[in-house]
Amino acid sequence: MMGPLAKECGTWRRIAQIKVEPLPRCVGPCRKSMNIPRHILVRLSPLIELVSGQPLVEPFVDIVANDDHRLHLLSSYGEFIFDKVDRRVLKDAVTVAVFDEIDSVDIDLFPGGRGQRSWSIVLFRGFVDRITVARTYDDGEASVLGSKLSGVLGCKIVSLSLRR
Repeated sequence: MMGPLAKECGTWRRIAQIKVEPLPRCVGPCRKSMNIPRHILVRLSPLIELVSGQPLVEPFVDIVANDDHRLHLLSSYGEFIFDKVDRRVLKDAVTVAVFDEIDSVDIDLFPGGRGQRSWSIVLFRGFVDRITVARTYDDGEASVLGSKLSGVLGCKIVSLSLRR
């Protein structure tokens, strides 16, 4: 279930909240619903969408600014700034990578639960070291974003799914 939009630091962010119902045999304090942290919801969303048909977090991506100094985008995975001057990738104002560490921009296909396929845009640093930037239902939007990121980072684009 999507929560309301909240304005933080001059940008709009979606706040996702999900209430988990306890098992019927629970009594006492476990009857209260709990809030699952957003970073866990975002990671589980593609799997839950495949099983249930509805995503936990609605995928979206929006390019806020693209100038000579930075590429700034908002997505369901957070706020990303690709600083062209310092050659750093910032996620929610924290440095997560340096441009030279990133080997490729990967575009991967996920089967969507709504009968639509979704596309994930990932910065690949190593076999188990990946930074997911965005997920979208539009393949054109995924390829344009992958191309822009590849141009900024100076690395190659890899399509992990060749099926049509």
